[in-house]
Amino acid sequence: MNVLYSTDGNGYWIRREWSDQCDESIFMASRCQGVKGHKGEHWCYQPNGNYAWDDNENDPKHGGCSGSTPPDHKHYIAPIDKQDDLWLASFKDTEVTDPEIIARLENNDPPEGEDASIDRPVTDPQELAKLETFRINFDPDIPKETRDAFVKSLKDELNPKMKRTNITIEFDETVSEEKAKAFLKEFQKEIEKVGGTLEIEE
Repeated sequence: MNVLYSTDGNGYWIRREWSDQCDESIFMASRCQGVKGHKGEHWCYQPNGNYAWDDNENDPKHGGCSGSTPPDHKHYIAPIDKQDDLWLASFKDTEVTDPEIIARLENNDPPEGEDASIDRPVTDPQELAKLETFRINFDPDIPKETRDAFVKSLKDELNPKMKRTNITIEFDETVSEEKAKAFLKEFQKEIEKVGGTLEIEE
């Protein structure tokens, strides 16, 4: 069980539970990055960027073979295309409303015991100053699919109930002011589509 409780420090709690990771290992590589019980081949990425795969005996498609596909191969699968299959991307968020459970969480006593962890806001002024701004060096010309993946990863950070995370987007000096403003407006709309809020301050 992989459970994390997060709070805004004011009584609002979210419980996140991830799906279990696949137990299988890829030959000459690492552990499969899919969800336990997934269909299709077992897979992971090697340090050199290769897509490593191994046939799944519960859903065979490669005659029991395994392999490693380099990025320049026509059958290569890019990491962004496997993002939704990653076990860490498979989770369920639930708002905690039971007063007894909230009381336990406030006392660092999650119902799941050692199978759960607790995430609290930083309160130390010096540490808070370091973390309050989330800086992004952003290029308006990056592919849309890359930006979409980034927006998806920010969804929880920009949850208005959690009231956290300031974002500073820094553009290269070669990017014109007009182009930067146009990008920010588009970026704001994309954030709103996934339930986040983004106020732009120039």
